[in-house]
Amino acid sequence: MLSYNVAHWNNDGDVYIGDSGNEEALLHLKLLLMRVEADVVCTQEDGEFIDAHGTLSPLESIFAPLYPYKTGVGGPAIYSKSTDGSRTFVLSTCTIRRTICTVNGKSLYVYCAHLDSGSADIRIAQLNDIIANAIGEDRPAHWVVCGDFNTMTSADMHNLIALASTNDYSFANGGVFGWLDTNKIGMPLDNFLCSPNIIIIKFEAMEDWHEMLWSDHYPVYCDLILQ
Repeated sequence: MLSYNVAHWNNDGDVYIGDSGNEEALLHLKLLLMRVEADVVCTQEDGEFIDAHGTLSPLESIFAPLYPYKTGVGGPAIYSKSTDGSRTFVLSTCTIRRTICTVNGKSLYVYCAHLDSGSADIRIAQLNDIIANAIGEDRPAHWVVCGDFNTMTSADMHNLIALASTNDYSFANGGVFGWLDTNKIGMPLDNFLCSPNIIIIKFEAMEDWHEMLWSDHYPVYCDLILQ
């Protein structure tokens, strides 16, 4: 599974990997997707762009052949090789995307989120809202919440550790692999939070792709085993 915030924030606003004229970054994104061969790719700040033909955006044109199923436009989005259903949850604290994938004969519910950049209290409230009101409604056996968690402070780290330990959840960034910086200014922003019956066997912050892909985040990748 791959998660990636595809926008680069600057003082003039957001610049997207899918902006016109950025063909080199789009080519590198295609090479990355082919390299990791993820079953699911979750993106944040996935802008809506139209190419010269008025059909697929430049970003979507890269994803479409490899990941024909897309959940959501703009904001969080999910690209997947196989899906049984998709939905947008408009919760009281945030909007997230969900898709249902089949992995080794088991259904995996994937929730893509972009948590608030304000306070740690807001971010943990959003996570609890997702778990209670999206996952709580679906009641899946296997689930993952992934995306830009905006983990910027020690309070964020403490809140995530407390949430996971209380409920026997596992999480990739800050778990057995330690805290890995996932953006260019040295913050562990991005993560995967998993249900108790999922084992995370690999987590990687792909820093070597940063300059080629234009975003100020690194793509993050994890391998999961569904029990």
